[in-house]
Amino acid sequence: MLVTIEIVLSDVLDLTAPDVSASCDVDRQDLVTEWRETDAPATQVLGRSARTAGVEGILFPSSIDPNVSNLAVLMENLQATSRLAVVGLGQDKNS
Repeated sequence: MLVTIEIVLSDVLDLTAPDVSASCDVDRQDLVTEWRETDAPATQVLGRSARTAGVEGILFPSSIDPNVSNLAVLMENLQATSRLAVVGLGQDKNS
């Protein structure tokens, strides 16, 4: 099932932006490497740091499709002005 969600966040760490990922000392390969293959995965370290810093979401490149980005929402950090709402339900195009 395909779900469309409207999301409004104020503080998102955009790791798809080269300058932002560079300032976090990571590149695309760090972000898409299988996390079980390293002792201290960059994704886990960044996630913990973002959570501690109060970031509401992390936008990151898909490990499957370089043309797609994913958004992880850190629910515990949502602000009063944040919004997540299901605005559409439909059938998966592959069904």
